[in-house]
Amino acid sequence: MTRRYLIIRNPVSGRVGKGLTRAVAAALGGMGVETEITETGPGTATRQAREGVAAGYDAILVAGGDGTIREVAKGMLGSGVPLGVIPVGTANSLARETDMGPAHSPEALAGVLAAAWTRSVFPGIVTLDGREEIFLEEAGAGIDSLAVEAVTPRLKQIFGPMAYVLKCAQQLFLGPNVDIEVRIGDRRIAAGWFIAARADHYAGWLRLGSGVKLGDDELVFLMVHRSRRLEFVGYLWGLLRGRFGAMEGVTLVRAGEAHISAGDGSPVPVPVQADGDFVGHAPFTIRLADQSIDLIIPAPM
Repeated sequence: MTRRYLIIRNPVSGRVGKGLTRAVAAALGGMGVETEITETGPGTATRQAREGVAAGYDAILVAGGDGTIREVAKGMLGSGVPLGVIPVGTANSLARETDMGPAHSPEALAGVLAAAWTRSVFPGIVTLDGREEIFLEEAGAGIDSLAVEAVTPRLKQIFGPMAYVLKCAQQLFLGPNVDIEVRIGDRRIAAGWFIAARADHYAGWLRLGSGVKLGDDELVFLMVHRSRRLEFVGYLWGLLRGRFGAMEGVTLVRAGEAHISAGDGSPVPVPVQADGDFVGHAPFTIRLADQSIDLIIPAPM
């Protein structure tokens, strides 16, 4: 029986999205997999994924960035239908984490997607404002979420991943520092930056150096101590070197749940990002999902 894959494509992701998507679809066709390509619009990817599951597609592929993957995954949680990635986003963090990055040829990507070897991954859940958002890689509050809130789609189109670097630099030198309180069990930790990690790749090619793996049954929480503005330059340098999680001034805790709120000294509402999407403001709770996503990855050697 011929297999059918639905490809959900974000038409504004990255700079090579349309060509790479068509090339992968053509290669899949040569491997006996029929594909249908549908484009997302604002806020439609989760619904389209649910409809694809209900329609009986053998797999759903995302031709987009980490934010689009997150939206599609939300509609596939617990479905058992494999989720694959065509890396046409700005940062492609999840694709790099699973060795499905943009350095591979369309034929190589199609070969992995056709083989459909999967790993069950339990996303993180962010609960805020009476709703739940998921993340497959990281959620954060602090300098990264302030930058994400400020980056527009136009900036991403023009500068690519550098858009986030530019906004981080602007935030670092001109914007306000935030004040965060993190509660993990009986511990209360005062922080100036909070990251919850399910993967080690961060913002594309950076690494947290936290030891976290997609298959872990706990979240890794990283808290940067309240610091003077220029000290954050050192933490960003640690990210560039892949040593952020081991730096002095960073507390790393493995746990299943954390509660985060704005501290009394925070001069502005604390935004929250999930896989590079702005999703709201603190307070919020983070935990592991009870249901998994079956993520297509290269078969182990």
